[in-house]
Amino acid sequence: MELLVDGEATFDSILEGFATQMEAMFEQDFDHSEPIDADSLEDRPIWWRLGVKLSRLASPVL
Repeated sequence: MELLVDGEATFDSILEGFATQMEAMFEQDFDHSEPIDADSLEDRPIWWRLGVKLSRLASPVL
């Protein structure tokens, strides 16, 4: 289905451009991330682990 927008772009090309931008953002996020394992999580301070547990508890509400 093609829906003309401003007589130039189609709806499909807009979605394709959006998907490309999102993919680039995800790749950038992955490039700046570090893998972690269970042992490194256990070494975190108690206040950090408590915050993680509270955020998991609140996530269905958010």
